[in-house]
Amino acid sequence: MKINWRRAGAGSSVVLVHAVACELALWDAQVEALAAHHDLVRYDVRGHGKSELPAPSFTFDDLADDLEGLLGQLGIAQAHVVGLSMGGVIARLLALRHPQRVASLVLCSTMASLSAGAASAWLARARIVREHGIAAIVDSSLAHWFAPAALAGRTSAVERVRSMLEAASADAYLAVCAGVPQLDFFPRQGGIRAPALVLAGADDPNFAALDPEALARAIPGAALHIFPGAGHFPNLEVTEDFNRVLRDFFRDSRA
Repeated sequence: MKINWRRAGAGSSVVLVHAVACELALWDAQVEALAAHHDLVRYDVRGHGKSELPAPSFTFDDLADDLEGLLGQLGIAQAHVVGLSMGGVIARLLALRHPQRVASLVLCSTMASLSAGAASAWLARARIVREHGIAAIVDSSLAHWFAPAALAGRTSAVERVRSMLEAASADAYLAVCAGVPQLDFFPRQGGIRAPALVLAGADDPNFAALDPEALARAIPGAALHIFPGAGHFPNLEVTEDFNRVLRDFFRDSRA
């Protein structure tokens, strides 16, 4: 299976894992700031961007193993792993399945646990995409991720994510929708031993459902940082603050 990736810089390794229906370009605003001090890797998750989708279904364990395989392919023994939304699920599973690969974890805008309501919502989105295509969930997804003021202002962050959603693979999105209700690792995330930082935007419409405080409590020693004025994508909405927080955390983690 072909995984599309980009690499820049030198130093301790950092790998960035994007949200569902996005691609490695989601992290463009982090490249200059992080590659100045780190070996920075971005990649397209299976079925996203230019990465292949070899089968119509996959599990999140498969996605974590894809990342472990990519690290091996690139000769990276251990990395700081940053996951946003879906990427945060992949990052935690990597830490549980392949702990030797993880120097530290940054978990941004990602759920602390899976509620019955959340599982049902993913299945409902899948029905819409099967019947009407990916375009049918673009506006609702944006409303799920961005504060009303950002949507009304059609900010650059909103428009960047919109373009990724419109180009996303319906088959990959359906596979993610099917995989989310099967997730069962949440009770085990207390076994993560890597240094961890939980990030969230204070204006994320999902803030209460994601419960970043609970996620920080669940992982031993995890720190928590909330970005004022940011929604689901603080890397795009408060870029300078986001990059600074990451640089400081990686420096203090001493990988």
